[in-house]
Order: sequence, then C-alpha cells, then structure tokens
Amino acid sequence: GVSVTDREQALELVSERTVAKVRRQRKRAELLVFLAFVGPVLVLYTFFLINPLLRAIYYSLFDWNLHYGNYNFFGFNNYLNLLHDEVFIKTLKFNFLFALLTVFFPNIIALLLAVGIESGMRKGKNLARTLFFMPNVMAPLLIAFTWLFIFTEVFPQLFEILGLKQLAGMSWFGTFPAALSAMTIVVVWSGTGFLLILYIAALQTVPEELYESADMDGASWLRKLGSITVPLVVPTITICLFVSITAAFRTFELSFGMTRGSPMRSTETLSYNTFVEAFTFSNYGAACAKGVVLMMITAVVGFFQVRMTSKREVAL
Repeated sequence: GVSVTDREQALELVSERTVAKVRRQRKRAELLVFLAFVGPVLVLYTFFLINPLLRAIYYSLFDWNLHYGNYNFFGFNNYLNLLHDEVFIKTLKFNFLFALLTVFFPNIIALLLAVGIESGMRKGKNLARTLFFMPNVMAPLLIAFTWLFIFTEVFPQLFEILGLKQLAGMSWFGTFPAALSAMTIVVVWSGTGFLLILYIAALQTVPEELYESADMDGASWLRKLGSITVPLVVPTITICLFVSITAAFRTFELSFGMTRGSPMRSTETLSYNTFVEAFTFSNYGAACAKGVVLMMITAVVGFFQVRMTSKREVAL
C-alpha cells in the first residue's frame, strides 16, 4: 500500500501545482484587464505619435520636394544645410527669446495673482479663478485671429479716443519689437489662467501656521513670499516652467494667425517655419529635419529645466 508520507507528499505536490495554476490564471486575467484598458490608448499613441515621429526621422534623410518631383536619399545633408540656413537660424534665435519672455512673465504674474487671490480675497475667489481661466478654453487659432482684430482695429480707435495720437498710429506688426510685444501680450493673456490654477492648488497645501508665525515675527509680505511661499511651491514651479517651455517651442498659431512672420520673417516660430518649409516651398525632407530638430531642442531644454528645478526641490 501507499504510505502516509507518500500520500502527504502527493497531496502537497497537487496543492502546489493547483496554486501555481491559479496564480498563472490570475496573472493572465490581470494581463488581459491591463491590455483591455491600456491597449487602445497604446495603439492610438503609437499610430498618432510614435509613427509620425519615426516617419519624420526617416523622411528627413531624403531630398523630397513634391514641386520638382524629387525623392532621393540625402543622408544628413538636410541637417547640415540648417547650419547655413539664415532664416532658420534667425527663427531659432527668435524662438529662444520668445520662450524666455513667455516663460518668465506668465509664471511671475500667475504666482503673484495666485498669492493675491488666496491671501487677499475673502469673497469671489471662484469667480476670479473662472475669469482668469476662461481664455485657456478658447482655440489657439481663434485667440490669434481675435487679437489680430484687437491690435489692428480696436487699439487704434481706442487710443484715438483717448487722444494718444502716437499710439493710435502705431503698427503692431511693422517692427520686430512691437510684434514681439504683441505676441507676448497674447501669451500672457491666454496662458496665465492655467498656471494660476496650478499655483492656487499648490498654495492651498502650504500650512497656514507658517504664515501666522511669520506675522508674529513681523515678516513683510515680500519676506513671506520669498521664505515660505516660493520654497514650498517649487514642485509646482517645476511643472509650470516645463509646461511653459514646451508650449513656447510648440507655438504655431500666433505666427500663423496673427503675424505671418512679419516683419520680414522675424517672428516665425520653429513650428511655423517648419510649416512654411513644407507647405509653401514643398521641401518636405527639409521640413522633417526641422521638425526633428525642434523636438530635440524642446526635449533637451525641458530636461535640463526639470533637472535644475528638481535639484532645488531636494535642496529645500
């Protein structure tokens, strides 16, 4: 007959196999659930983002011009030609200047507004947040067309009524400083609201006791801002700076809908310059190379910004 020990070992073996089978079935079920939720998103992400990116890198290696019917392997010459493209270099310099202005001013204004709303307003906070956030829900191209009308039709008549003859005759898109100022104004108006909401959310996590202790010590508003508020919202500052930087380098609608690069292609952003290269001059290979360079610049600048501000978070 079978001994008791052999029977127990057999039962343990069957039990282990059963447990292992149940675990495999559970893992398989979890994988199916994971794929059911992530699979469709992954397919869309691959099709609409990864696929165009890989195709852009591929086509950037070709001399592809639909107007002349060219489609020849060009190697890295499209990238080398950018080093001698005066318009592209001018566009690159402008985009960095534009990014500097549209990162600095919206973030400073949004942070100060957030502090003012949270500490200085007793009533109407929700209304203020809504009013500031409203421009963010408008389509960027609609914003560009609206402000084009304001700069060319509304402001001249308004300044005329106010008796400001010099400002009434000013051409907002006739000189580079004026056009740059106009673009910066639009970005501040349309982008501050989103940053404001993020800063308000961060301020609500700051312990009120810290401000009360600072008040007892006689600290000024500016001292509390620099010693309490800013250090404790550095993680949110990191997010807001990253959002602002990527938005600045991806800006297309302002150049397309408001300035058209005027004057003399001095206000073309990298995105709009890429668009012009492809759909005005039909140089699709060169346009793909510019798109790849734009992606690399955005990634590198964003990476170093996050790294620098993240170190600041750790230090604090």
